[in-house]
Formats: sequence, structure tokens, C-alpha cells
Amino acid sequence: DEDVARVAQSLRAEAAGALDRIRFSRSAIEKLQDQGRRYGALVQAAALQFEAGRRTLVQLTDLEQNSFLVQQRLAEERLQLRTAVLRQWTLSGELLGRLGLDGPDPTQR
Repeated sequence: DEDVARVAQSLRAEAAGALDRIRFSRSAIEKLQDQGRRYGALVQAAALQFEAGRRTLVQLTDLEQNSFLVQQRLAEERLQLRTAVLRQWTLSGELLGRLGLDGPDPTQR
């Protein structure tokens, strides 16, 4: 029937979109983790330079703020990844099994 075919096509497209989002998020997480490590080293170096009088407090706090923003984006991207994975599992019918909830229905005793 036409409605069933349309729904199936929509679900396939949504599943493909979820897989694309998963790939994008994994790549973005790797890049953000690397960026976070670099900012961590920059903040440590800037703190030493501040103590030595070679950096201003404003420069140090700017680096700390940028480091925080990278960590915030990393947390958001991890959430996007988890959401996309759950969505993909739902669309593929794997969600209950992945969560260990695919056993017998306790209401059917």
C-alpha cells in the first residue's frame, strides 16, 4: 500500500540521517578532544607566564574561557552522539535489545 511504502521510505531516510549524524559527531568529538588538550596546555603555559609577569590577567582569562567553550562544545557533541545512536537503534528495532529489555513481557504473565 502507498502509505506503508511512504512511511518505510521516510524511516529509511531518517535512519540514514542518524548514521550521518553519528559519523559527524564522532569526527567532531575527536577534533574537540584534541582542541581541548591543546587549550589545556596553553592555559597552563599562560598561567606560568602570568605568574612571571609576561601575560595579563585578561589574556589568561580569555584562554581559560576559550578552553571552557571547547569543553562545553565537546559535552554538547557527546550528547548529540548519544541521541543519534539511540535514534538509530530505535529506527533499526535494536533499542530494547541494546538496553536489555527484549525479554518476555512481564505484563503477559
